[in-house]
Amino acid sequence: MIFLVQLKKNSPVVAIAGCGWTGLPLGKKLSIDNYQVKGSVRHDEKITILNNAGITPYLMNLPDEVNKRFFTENDFLVISIPAGTKSGKGKLYLESIREIIKQLKLLSPGLSKVILLSSIGIYPHDEGQWTEDSGFELESDKQNIIRTAEKLIQENFENNLILRLGGLMGYDRYLAKYYLKKDILDIDPTPVNYVHRDDVIDVVIEGIQKDHRGIYNVVAPEHPPKYEVIQNSAHSKSVKLPPSGKKLTPESRTISGKKLMNEWDFGFKYPDPNRFWSN
Repeated sequence: MIFLVQLKKNSPVVAIAGCGWTGLPLGKKLSIDNYQVKGSVRHDEKITILNNAGITPYLMNLPDEVNKRFFTENDFLVISIPAGTKSGKGKLYLESIREIIKQLKLLSPGLSKVILLSSIGIYPHDEGQWTEDSGFELESDKQNIIRTAEKLIQENFENNLILRLGGLMGYDRYLAKYYLKKDILDIDPTPVNYVHRDDVIDVVIEGIQKDHRGIYNVVAPEHPPKYEVIQNSAHSKSVKLPPSGKKLTPESRTISGKKLMNEWDFGFKYPDPNRFWSN
């Protein structure tokens, strides 16, 4: 089923598979920037929300329920679907990626680029700094699912962009929110690897507008300790944290976003996760 909004003549068509927490504001900004935007949703109640954002909504529940109109005559496609590694739906995610590839090849032969929103979850939880060029073994199901999805896109589309996103934060996602119901809040000095949603959206739009290809980490350049981010987000949101507990041993793992900053000359609006919620 399709629900049309007024399309913009002679504007590039960007299809966003998965108009959720990131895909919806991305589509809204692209529409404001005069792109024709198509978005897939799984539930009827999202239809009006997408229409109001200037996005043409398509009901679709991959991998079994496919809306062929969504895949027809697109210039760009952004895959913003969770990998399902936390919910045990990784197999369905990979089946969805394969179905997306199949439909694009049939219905959008003139496609300019595919952008996959991947995850830094591909990197091991070992000490050190990890970059796009780091060598490592894929030891977990999570790592294998993420890498398989990336390889499927790389092998099927010459012009591809893989964005390995850090922990998505900003707006209603603030770190303290996930600790409010604990009895004791242990002090965790582990450096965070987060990114603000607005910066992710800016990176995706630049990836559409310019000839960027390959794999890039999208992570804020500063990595403050986790307990600092919890405290600062609690202060910004005026919520009360549980009493402090023991100090944990930090996991000294950071993900570098320097390649993106250097090769794209990209500047983060929110370089410090301590200030994600300060305005």
